[in-house]
Amino acid sequence: MYAEADDNQATEFINDIESYVTFADARRPTVTVDKIHDIGPGTTVLQGLNELHDKYRLILVLVTPLLLKDGYSQFLSEVVTLSGLTGTDEQADRVIPVWMLPKKECKMAWLKAITGFNHFGNKSDGTLKTDYIRRITDCVQRSRTNWC
Repeated sequence: MYAEADDNQATEFINDIESYVTFADARRPTVTVDKIHDIGPGTTVLQGLNELHDKYRLILVLVTPLLLKDGYSQFLSEVVTLSGLTGTDEQADRVIPVWMLPKKECKMAWLKAITGFNHFGNKSDGTLKTDYIRRITDCVQRSRTNWC
């Protein structure tokens, strides 16, 4: 999930995930990543949000300066987070914030309560990308072990 104005940034993030998240067991399927507007075509946004926890093991929320200014996208992220908390035990941990700004700048309490992981900074040596790709890979592997 992300603010609509962050579409280019979301596309770049998705491309990184699809390109770099790999698994030691080649029999495991690769990661499938969908953008929020590709989910539930032909349904309302809120109906599509209800299906997220049934269809996806992990729901990443890109927390950016533009998200902080977009009340509608904030509302959607809150709905997804709270529906996970009121669902089954395995759904409670599916929403993961991706901090594309310092966490302390976020005013959304429902996301600040979740650790998530950083995706900001100016590390030209590639360690930032290596770190978030490793963390996403670990999350996917854990979700496949716990929920398959």
